[in-house]
Amino acid sequence: MARTPTERPREDRGPRVRVRAWIEWDGETFIGPGRARLLEAIDRLGSITRAALEVGVSYRTAWAWIDRMNRLASGRLVAASPGGRGGGGAVLTPAGRAVLQVHRRLVQEAAAFTERMDREVRAIGARGEAPQESSS
Repeated sequence: MARTPTERPREDRGPRVRVRAWIEWDGETFIGPGRARLLEAIDRLGSITRAALEVGVSYRTAWAWIDRMNRLASGRLVAASPGGRGGGGAVLTPAGRAVLQVHRRLVQEAAAFTERMDREVRAIGARGEAPQESSS
């Protein structure tokens, strides 16, 4: 029997915990999933142009993200050399690698927290009980 597009598998029904995590600096987005993917691609490919293509953003957007992160951090996270005959290139600076490492840890910790809370919320939903207020 075929499922209609609006039907969900049994395990996807009920309450679910979802979390989105990013780092802000002075109230502005510093790094989130998209910028992290861009930095990872630059690190792997050595090119802002190729990284932007892989991430699915324009070269202009990629540069805007890099410029914003560099300005907020008061230092370069990406070091780029101009293109031309010999070609250009881009590499992450030690600060860029550190920011990427912190973001990866944030994502891992958020995923672990989300998984724990999801199990707790789904257990409550399965029992049909309302969550009790914490006395802390």
